[in-house]
Amino acid sequence: MTKSCGATQPEADRFSYPSIAAIRDFLYRPQWLFATLDHKESEFTKPDQETEMIDTIEAPESELEQRKKEAAKKLAVLKSIDASSKEWEATRFPDFHVKPLACRKGEAYVSIGKMDPGGRNFPHAHGFHQFRYVLEGEFIINGKTYGPGSYIDYPEFSRYETYSPKGGVWFQVQFWNPRSGDGPTDFNGFAYGTEAEEAARDAKAAK
Repeated sequence: MTKSCGATQPEADRFSYPSIAAIRDFLYRPQWLFATLDHKESEFTKPDQETEMIDTIEAPESELEQRKKEAAKKLAVLKSIDASSKEWEATRFPDFHVKPLACRKGEAYVSIGKMDPGGRNFPHAHGFHQFRYVLEGEFIINGKTYGPGSYIDYPEFSRYETYSPKGGVWFQVQFWNPRSGDGPTDFNGFAYGTEAEEAARDAKAAK
């Protein structure tokens, strides 16, 4: 009779630990890996084949390391835009204009926006994330005033209205929503329509 965890058990019932070979075999050949790689168990019976399997799994990391080494050797050629040379473009708001800088469909729109003195837009919301960084002048957004150096974050579906008594310029980025796929229609916003059209859409969505 042998004691185990304070109990008395027959010798035949005593817990036996798996062998080193059995543990190694389990770690090298988990069943979920067969399903992922679409291989049969019989293909991984030899040590050299097991090594080949491990090398295949680690390949993406090795490729990443290679790219890092290549990037460290030389400086990249970066794209740039002289925003001062671009013309202001009209938007659906008559007193607000933009200078488009970059558009990555499915990722983000980047632009500079300018609101004329006394300009305003009506309350509205978008199903995607945005931010603004004030460069000049001031903006009053939902009753709070923001001046140069202010960063304003707009989570998706945040309803807001903007007023600029003195006029102002800001840097703005609009991101695609990765969950819904919702994103900006265009830099100028004409596709959103008038205040009445947007109000009608909001009313329909609220039903």
